[in-house]
Amino acid sequence: MGFFGKNLGIDSSTDQNWSRVLARTRRTNDNKDIISETEIKKLDSLKAEHINNVYSQVNLTLLGNDSVFLPNGQNLADWAPPEDFQTRFVYYLAGYDEDNRPIWIAELGRWNIKKVIEDGYIKEFDLFVKQLAHLAIKSIYERSSDDFPVDEAICVLDFADLKMEQLRHQPTVRYVLGLANEFQSVANKYLGEAIVINTNFAAETLMNLVKPILGGLFERITVYGNNKSQWIPKLLRKLPRKYVPEWYGGSKDFKPLKIYG
Repeated sequence: MGFFGKNLGIDSSTDQNWSRVLARTRRTNDNKDIISETEIKKLDSLKAEHINNVYSQVNLTLLGNDSVFLPNGQNLADWAPPEDFQTRFVYYLAGYDEDNRPIWIAELGRWNIKKVIEDGYIKEFDLFVKQLAHLAIKSIYERSSDDFPVDEAICVLDFADLKMEQLRHQPTVRYVLGLANEFQSVANKYLGEAIVINTNFAAETLMNLVKPILGGLFERITVYGNNKSQWIPKLLRKLPRKYVPEWYGGSKDFKPLKIYG
């Protein structure tokens, strides 16, 4: 897995789940989330289609090692993404929890994958995601010691501002579901817990789509809504306040240990 040219289709169970989710989306009272009958009918072709763009040539089993080389001989950790990725796809190492596990935060709701695909930068974005995973796994190894072994990381995934238009775009959905399938075994090995915050309707829809792909791994995902007054106390019970941004209820003196993107 993780090699150039891998086809990522949607199996029948995922396709059926996608149809049910979109049918429920169509019934919402929020006009922004209404999906037409024509769009529903287009779902019939999903399981027979594959995204045409090719994926970055990285062996996922090597992620986290000191040397993970690309076909051109460059180390994955040294690869520089397109300049605008730094502002469009922000993620950072926030700190460590009480078990010394790295805490990674990503503002996924603002990641416009639809535009990436439409602009023809899917290969670069795919490599960007693999570099993210590589750095996260590497942070686990770097934190671990013989006296205090660490083998997991914690992720906080902020889905604020996620738009339904991304989930109406079939190539985007196919890519995201394929990515979830591709990284399932990696996440199963290294993910301690994923904490999902600011879960709006679009994010809830996405969670329902990836759930059958992730299987038992989904039990490690804690999903909170978009009411900060409810999820902030729960988040602070899980993570040290000093390693939580102020806008998530943490310290006003918070500074990420490392910022990427």
